[in-house]
Amino acid sequence: MKLKKIISLGLLALILCFAFFLRRDAFWLPHWKGDQGHYAVLSMKLDLQGLDGYHLREVGLGNKIISTDPKIEFVFFRLLPAGDMGDILRILHVVGQGYYDEPLHYRAPLFSYVLMLSHRLFDGDKKFYALCSSNLAEQVVKIKPKIIMTTQFWAAVVPIFFNLAVILMTFFLGRQFFNDRVGLWASFLMASNPVSLTLAYRLLVEDLLTFLVTLSVFLYLLFFRKKNIFGAFAAGAAAGLAVLAKQTAGLLLPAVWLYTLFSERKSKNIVGIALNPYFLIYALAAVLVSAFWFLKVYQVFGNPIHQPGSVFEGIQNDRTGWFYAVSHRPPPFLFFSVGVIYLSPIFGFALLRLRKFYRHCGGDPMDESGSAEMMLWLWILAFFVFITEPWHVLVLMGDQEHRFFYGAYPAIAILSALGVDSLRLKWSRSTQHRWLPDTAIASLLWVNALWGIPKAMKVIYQNNLLF
Repeated sequence: MKLKKIISLGLLALILCFAFFLRRDAFWLPHWKGDQGHYAVLSMKLDLQGLDGYHLREVGLGNKIISTDPKIEFVFFRLLPAGDMGDILRILHVVGQGYYDEPLHYRAPLFSYVLMLSHRLFDGDKKFYALCSSNLAEQVVKIKPKIIMTTQFWAAVVPIFFNLAVILMTFFLGRQFFNDRVGLWASFLMASNPVSLTLAYRLLVEDLLTFLVTLSVFLYLLFFRKKNIFGAFAAGAAAGLAVLAKQTAGLLLPAVWLYTLFSERKSKNIVGIALNPYFLIYALAAVLVSAFWFLKVYQVFGNPIHQPGSVFEGIQNDRTGWFYAVSHRPPPFLFFSVGVIYLSPIFGFALLRLRKFYRHCGGDPMDESGSAEMMLWLWILAFFVFITEPWHVLVLMGDQEHRFFYGAYPAIAILSALGVDSLRLKWSRSTQHRWLPDTAIASLLWVNALWGIPKAMKVIYQNNLLF
């Protein structure tokens, strides 16, 4: 193994250790608030009733206070007799969120299924599911009760695992198609990003989704140029799993299709470009993996893409203040452009690569790195266009969360690292001190981290889902 590779992997290990250090307290902080509880309950329903019981009905809730100083309280959940509405839905009806009372939950099931497998692996001998609902907040730095760790380890470990896996995949994607520096800088940006850090403390689907999306892009870029059929199928299977994690992952398919068009545009066979066999294999694999879920949704609702009337009903019957809070955020376009850069200013360096992207779109030849860079931009644009809803550009209110754009963060991190690296190269040519540009960039990365991490920790300690 070459010395350069050893150093690179050693630095990656340090970044992962740093990332875990920032995320370690997730095992002792609560995982019950909001959607987190829904995912946990659905994992229990899958465990005991399979996909036919994939809804929030027939769920009984209980709580148990273990200690009052510090306060340690758990919520446990179990099945009630068939036909019982259950405690979850009774509470949701009271707070004006009765749209969850449906025979099949609208969220794709993979994340709950992974939680179920984790419970079987780590808590298989226990007959009930439980999560911590009390918040130690800043006390968690000094107080780490063993009972909290052992009771909810099965759940807390899942987002942490996939959060670290996203950082790892970001490194390999950046390193494979650009260079070691880009991979390391991008992985550090992900490790210190406030949204990534917050999600590691939340029982939410985004890290699983983002890991699978990044894996799919990595495999497609790796095998498309090699014209490897099995590689294209594996990439498509990863995309299909991403769709089963969250259906918005389907945005990746048109992005990959556009990338394929741009890559093959010199071909004189127009039909062959539009119906590229490797993309068709990719899309077929994604459909084969995820089709059963859409068939199930169609059988229940008569529509394969079903969504409850959450926004409209929620605004009209808001009892919690949630919809009021999110509806007073900035318009989506502003929220997901200025807001993303505000939380991690170095993400703004990605804009330095826009000119190259335009040149590639205009017909400039692309080597492997240029081809990969185009895919990164298409990946970002697919998610960005969807969540900012440009056809509603005059809407002055949004109902978004930063986590909805997290699926494209690895691409933003890599492009930002590329932007920083382009400045490093220019600086290196004009100075005799080769160590100076790297030192300056390392310092810039740490300043960026010290800007964002306190913002994330404030949200985490408050057990706040708004970010």
